[in-house]
Amino acid sequence: MPKTAAVVGAGIAGLVSAKRLIEAGYQVEIFESTSRVGGLIASANLGGHQIDIGAESFAVAKNTVPELCAELGIEQLIVSPQRSDARILTSGGAHLIPHGVLGIPSDLDDPAVVDVVGADAVAAAKQLDSAAWNYPPEITIGALVEARLGRAFVDNFLTPVIAGVHSSDAMTLEAATVAPGLLAKAAELGSLVAAVGATRNSAARPGAAVASISGGMHRLVSALESHLIKAGAKIHLNRPVESLADLNDYDRVVLAAGIEGAAQLFSDLAAIRGVDAAVVALLVESEQLNELPRGSGVLVAADVEGISAKAATHVNAKWAWVNSELPPNQHILRFSFGRNGILPADTDALAALAVADAAKIFGVDDIRVVESVTQLWPKALVQSGPGHSVIVKRVKAALAADSRLAIIGAGLGGNGITGILSEGR
Repeated sequence: MPKTAAVVGAGIAGLVSAKRLIEAGYQVEIFESTSRVGGLIASANLGGHQIDIGAESFAVAKNTVPELCAELGIEQLIVSPQRSDARILTSGGAHLIPHGVLGIPSDLDDPAVVDVVGADAVAAAKQLDSAAWNYPPEITIGALVEARLGRAFVDNFLTPVIAGVHSSDAMTLEAATVAPGLLAKAAELGSLVAAVGATRNSAARPGAAVASISGGMHRLVSALESHLIKAGAKIHLNRPVESLADLNDYDRVVLAAGIEGAAQLFSDLAAIRGVDAAVVALLVESEQLNELPRGSGVLVAADVEGISAKAATHVNAKWAWVNSELPPNQHILRFSFGRNGILPADTDALAALAVADAAKIFGVDDIRVVESVTQLWPKALVQSGPGHSVIVKRVKAALAADSRLAIIGAGLGGNGITGILSEGR
């Protein structure tokens, strides 16, 4: 009899797990509680254009996703941003995000750094970052940057980027989780800035920090789904699993059901907190946006009054394939909500908030909205506070005692496709 495996969850983690199991000789069934595959990778129709309304890119720090694309025969679809010059909008105005990791600069003499915090703050940061390296493993990324570079670097660079990427406060997130390997590299080199530079220089695809798929990240999901069906996998939609005991007949079980779903089936995961996020995409007409006044997009600092979104992307400025589909004077703007994991009380009004934010964020006054689409992502992102890595170790120790069960995603690999898939290897 062939070996059998059940995968709970048909997001990117579950689909890749199913692929690996098939390659190991298992007959695989996938159980998905919703009506579609893909999880946080999802598409939406906006004015006749199929766009990403969930994850729209992947980190290139590791080669995990490009290798997967090569296995699926779609590596030629990988694209880098045509622009990576996003801004941070603070109460003092807009400024460029310096080259680095999570807003932490790789060069303190970068004009993009000096112009924002000033020469005195840069001189102080150089002195701070030359001190001996001695920090607890559970230190938060905010506390680490404040200790090594100073508060100005936390407020002007780190905090807005962390809010945009993780929907959380930098002072609440464990550095070892949100920037894997950075602590070890910094301890080795004796400098946070030097470690950031080394991390960026060693990326699988030097240059931009992210890449995507031409036509949208949903094409990766479609390729995976087609591959699995051809390989004999059975995908059951609208089939929630109530208990792991329901899967006792399978030789192998992989739990890839997201944070909340996985915690319901494996109680050790209950200590990992998921926070809410939402995305609004607008198709607009504007001649002023033709000048790309904010580059590829904007991260909004918490001190900016009168703006609800925490980040906005000028999608067709960032991705050439989107721009090629749009007629003159049309643009796609994407807004992210959920600062520190808290959405506005009236989620039905998110599109209206995005429309109100658009002119303020992008600095234009001629926007005419053609169409909008809104997507809520409840408990979608991991808020990996101090001690998160301890929780992960405890979960892995529990799993080591059970040769049938494996978990991928569910908060163990943090946020982001690359981290999730790397964790599942």
